Amino acid sequence: MNYPIILFTALGTPGSFVSCNFPSGVPFTITNRATNKSPFSSVFHEIYTWEKDNSTIFVWQYTWDQRIKNYDKTGTDGAFCITYQSAAFASLERCNPSNEGQLWHVIKLPGFNSYKFFNRVKATCLSEKNDDLLEFEDCTATQRTQWRMNLYVSVGENPRTQGICEFML
Repeated sequence: MNYPIILFTALGTPGSFVSCNFPSGVPFTITNRATNKSPFSSVFHEIYTWEKDNSTIFVWQYTWDQRIKNYDKTGTDGAFCITYQSAAFASLERCNPSNEGQLWHVIKLPGFNSYKFFNRVKATCLSEKNDDLLEFEDCTATQRTQWRMNLYVSVGENPRTQGICEFML
């Protein structure tokens, strides 16, 4: 008679953490719902946002250990992760397993393709205000902390051969 409880636990609740059925490292893009801009990896310490194009500097990967790292490593000379250090702005730092400021929960929001990125150390969410910098903000219902996630398929690849992320509610 525990089936309803097991089923409820398996499906989760609105606002629960995201579970993807594809292997870690699958490339994706994120776009802010309020500004329609996307963070990109570059040689800068701060993470800037811009109107996304087909460039791989806008592509990220969610790792098995809950980090968000750059997909295109040519502009940064290696793997870098979105990090909380001490400032209000997110930074791009070398991925480091001992840096807990790089740990993120992806939270599914009610509605179609809406997510928040919750930093476990800072206890706030990624935000993009109108100054083109990736920042941290209280995880209220504001659209500045809401993001769309889309799988990245490079030019010439068949989308049906790519992993599909199904977010469990």
